[in-house]
Amino acid sequence: PHPAPELSLQPETNVAQIRPDVIPPFPKPDPAAASGDPVLKSVNEWAAAWARRDKTDYFAAYDDRFVPQDGMSRTEWEKRKRKMLDTAKHIEIKIDSPRLDRTEEGTVVVTFNQLYRSGSYRDSVVKQLHMVEREGRWLIVEEKVLSVVRGPRP
Repeated sequence: PHPAPELSLQPETNVAQIRPDVIPPFPKPDPAAASGDPVLKSVNEWAAAWARRDKTDYFAAYDDRFVPQDGMSRTEWEKRKRKMLDTAKHIEIKIDSPRLDRTEEGTVVVTFNQLYRSGSYRDSVVKQLHMVEREGRWLIVEEKVLSVVRGPRP
């Protein structure tokens, strides 16, 4: 008779080396964001105006120097946004895990997960707003979608 082969208790895979599927990292919540920071208040008011489809308040959240990310003119961008706001019957926006980074110039960069849902469209993105203070109000001077969040949609 042959001796039974020894069973190896050594793992065949080093579990420390296993990486999950690549998913854009969600920013960690910023303590300032939870403390009623005026910048975050402005971001939440912008999202609320968008959800209400309130064009006046929505566009008032953008600085006069705002330039759209996709290269179109401010006039074209506003026209497109107005059409989208008029078309949507219902809009839900959720700002999740905001992080505020203050710059040396006195502006603030807000990075967050944006969950958007309307009757005909939905997405989840990591978004960044560059904001500047003008006359006591924080306004958007730049808006970027950094990445699409993979996985279940809102």
